[in-house]
Amino acid sequence: MSKQNLFKYLLVIAVVCCSSVNLLADSLTDNFKPDITYEDLIKNQQFELSNVELTSIDGVDDCLYFNGENSFAIFDSIQMRSQMTISLWFRPEDVLLKNQIVLNVPSYLWVRTTVDREIKLTKPLTKFVDSENVQLTSKQWHHLVVTLQDDSCNVYIDRSRVITLGLDLKNENLYSQLKLGANPWKDFFLGYMRNVNYWNRSLSTDEIEALYHHELPQLPLRNGLVKYLGFENNIDDWLSKWSTWDNVRLSNDSIRRTVGFFNGKSSKIVFPDQPLDNQATMCAWVKPMSDSLQDGALLSCDDAFAFRVGSDDNMVLSVPWKKNYKTATGTIDPRQWNHVSVTFHAGRKIQVFINGKLRDTFTDIELGPDGHNLSVGNNLWNDYFLGDMDDLVVWNRVLTNKEIEEVYLLNSTDLRKALEITGMSFWGKVMLIICAILIASIWGVIRYYRYRLMKLKRDQDREVFLQKAHEIASKNIGDSTFSVAQFAEEMAFSKTKLYNYSKEHIGKSPIEYVRDLRIQRAGELLVDTELSVLEIMDMVGFESKPYFYKCFKHKYELTPVAYREKYKYSLLKKNR
Repeated sequence: MSKQNLFKYLLVIAVVCCSSVNLLADSLTDNFKPDITYEDLIKNQQFELSNVELTSIDGVDDCLYFNGENSFAIFDSIQMRSQMTISLWFRPEDVLLKNQIVLNVPSYLWVRTTVDREIKLTKPLTKFVDSENVQLTSKQWHHLVVTLQDDSCNVYIDRSRVITLGLDLKNENLYSQLKLGANPWKDFFLGYMRNVNYWNRSLSTDEIEALYHHELPQLPLRNGLVKYLGFENNIDDWLSKWSTWDNVRLSNDSIRRTVGFFNGKSSKIVFPDQPLDNQATMCAWVKPMSDSLQDGALLSCDDAFAFRVGSDDNMVLSVPWKKNYKTATGTIDPRQWNHVSVTFHAGRKIQVFINGKLRDTFTDIELGPDGHNLSVGNNLWNDYFLGDMDDLVVWNRVLTNKEIEEVYLLNSTDLRKALEITGMSFWGKVMLIICAILIASIWGVIRYYRYRLMKLKRDQDREVFLQKAHEIASKNIGDSTFSVAQFAEEMAFSKTKLYNYSKEHIGKSPIEYVRDLRIQRAGELLVDTELSVLEIMDMVGFESKPYFYKCFKHKYELTPVAYREKYKYSLLKKNR
């Protein structure tokens, strides 16, 4: 082939490629314009709205709100053809509440959500089919497209075809209603809808992809924000510190200024009961302080998953009791700042980003509908992170790749502006200090009176115990067989409890207490009576004379005879 012919050949290929690109670009303008547009339905009031409110949500205008009880919208001029397309966006408030109708073409087809987070397509009184692995999410926008082409009906959710059902519409060419939010069985929809469009032809897969991106709402970065922790002196940080910090301290960094330091032994931050509902994004700047990063826990969510740094400095996703997944590309640099992002896509996949770039995708990970305890710097196996962390952000939606790259490029100040996070003013700090002083004062008063009450109770318990113990020991003072077990039984205590109480309230063991009481009684009898020492020894429960003399002398530093001579005759002289 000559150079001239080769040039012509390449020129033809280029023209064909450019034409294809232009056709795709134009598909959202003239060639792609719906036969009935949402703007027509709204502006010309072609919808019959019953208890439906026209409002805004997530920064998106012209949304239809359905109350889940008696709301529906009807358009009376839908022509059922063998080829047609209906598309809309819907945002369920609580997809787990009940089965809810989204789209209803009476006598032809219904599309509704199920409590299993799936989509059900029904041809009334004839047949139905359920989707698999759709995983609808509450308070998130989903794109629904229904196409009819001759003998089949296809349902797409967020660009993916999830249902195909055979329908014989070749001979149908009748007008019907398009009813949104209700069916004859009153499966009302609770949530929002927008961008309802109709084509009298079946859109291709490429056109549905282009439509999705064209109508995808551009949400502000703050939308879906659950938690922001910038380790700065703002009110959110203080409140988070009071409720969730454990051995995490603020430190200064030459690049990122004030950051959070995790000691690798006991530091963690726990966010209890976070409303993630199976979709989430988490971003943070991390700076590991060790060259050996294995088991450096970064983030965990109950027993659903845990992210850590592996032995090869790569990210490891652990699903407890199931499997460990390692990122194929991208590593965490020790002693350097790394931006780590994780996105959770409605039970289908988890994506890991390092420094704004997608590094790997893991599938079949599900968070579930309930609130979750997020633990930062710690995981289920009690691994801890050693290093610094900054600008931790959690959303209950999936950020796009572009948004994650934007978060990576923003500095702390611009990120707080984008998230609409404001620091405390001077008077805010003054109020915070005043509140802290008041709380500390109230807590001090509570502790003081609690101490007084506890001391009063201890004193009362001591008096009751001493009185009862003295009565029982005195009653059995002459019984040489009186034992600790018998003492405990009469006190209605166990031997251990009797020992502990005796040591706490008397300062002696039960044996020491009874022995001292016997010696004290013996001293009284020696002074007050003319009984012999042996008689007195027997009366106070001693069987061994040497042991009695030993115990008596230990207490009074005198023998019994010397004690009597000293104190009895002293008493007689005094009475004279």
